[in-house]
Amino acid sequence: MEPSDSDIEQRLRSTPPEAWQRLWSAYDALLAEQPSPWEIRTHTPNGALCMPYAVYSDTVNDVRRALTEVKVNVDFDWRNWDGIQRYEQGEDLAEAPVAEACRLLTMLTRAERFCDGTIGHALRTGTLQAALLRLRTWHDRTPRPPLPMPPWLTEDRQANAASPARPPTSLPLPPPPPSRFPPVPPR
Repeated sequence: MEPSDSDIEQRLRSTPPEAWQRLWSAYDALLAEQPSPWEIRTHTPNGALCMPYAVYSDTVNDVRRALTEVKVNVDFDWRNWDGIQRYEQGEDLAEAPVAEACRLLTMLTRAERFCDGTIGHALRTGTLQAALLRLRTWHDRTPRPPLPMPPWLTEDRQANAASPARPPTSLPLPPPPPSRFPPVPPR
């Protein structure tokens, strides 16, 4: 059974903020290096002839890794999905549910395993960038869950979390650091 749009959104919401930050850093770097360099190689580094394979920039590979951390890959029948035709060059993706962007990113990632250069084509047409932009727009508009309460808050402070939280005043202060300068003699 394929996940619904709300299942996919729930999965995205469970992603830690650090993973999102890595994705947005990689995405910003990808936009800065446009057009992103990639090539199809037909020889190994030592010069031997080999099957053609795509080589992407470190920035593209950073985006690919970050997408995995953010849990964008969706388990669905991507081979029979018609979204690649609907969203070619990123058209109409801005208005689509974020789950469609996840499906598109999943399809590109998986298709790359079978057809070298799929991601390169998506970079060239702007499809990859549009899918990432849709994901970022959703992320920026989605409310974040509240941060966990610090352990030093008492239960009655947690009940009244609207008041500013401060550490208990009964804890002793640490001693001041030793001075790097000699003491000043009295006059």
